[in-house]
Parts: sequence; C-alpha cells; structure tokens
Amino acid sequence: MENQKGLSVPTNLDQAHRAMLNRLQQLNGCAFEKQFTQDQIAAHQQAISLFKDYAQNGSDQELKTWAHKTIPELEQHLQLADNLQK
Repeated sequence: MENQKGLSVPTNLDQAHRAMLNRLQQLNGCAFEKQFTQDQIAAHQQAISLFKDYAQNGSDQELKTWAHKTIPELEQHLQLADNLQK
C-alpha cells in the first residue's frame, strides 16, 4: 500500500513484531503485564530515536516538521509506559 508521499506502508507484521506478538500470546497475568510494559518502553524509545533522527536528517521537509512536532507526544507516551513499570 502506498500513501500520498509515495512511501510503501506495511500491511503485515514483520518477523520481529510477529515474534513479539507470539511471545505475548503465551503469557498471562503478571508475566504478560511485565513483558508488555517492557515491550512498550522499548518501542517508544526506538520510535523517539527514529523521529529525532528524521527530524534532523530527513529528506522531506513536511515529514521532518511532523516528526519534530510528534516527539513530545511520543515522550509523553514513554513516560506513561515507564510509570506502568513502577
């Protein structure tokens, strides 16, 4: 599937995310909550890193601006996920 920028958007999970989903499906209760929270923290950290990199080094000015504006929201989500762990 392509979006208005002509970028290809995945329609299925990649292998790493499929493995993460499979791992979560095998857990329940506290073990599920702990793993889910850890996965959310890691995913948000990775997203923030990617967005910061694109905001500084990206090739499309509109996407760079959007990435820059989105970083605070991602950081807020990371803080919420981090609070779940405490």
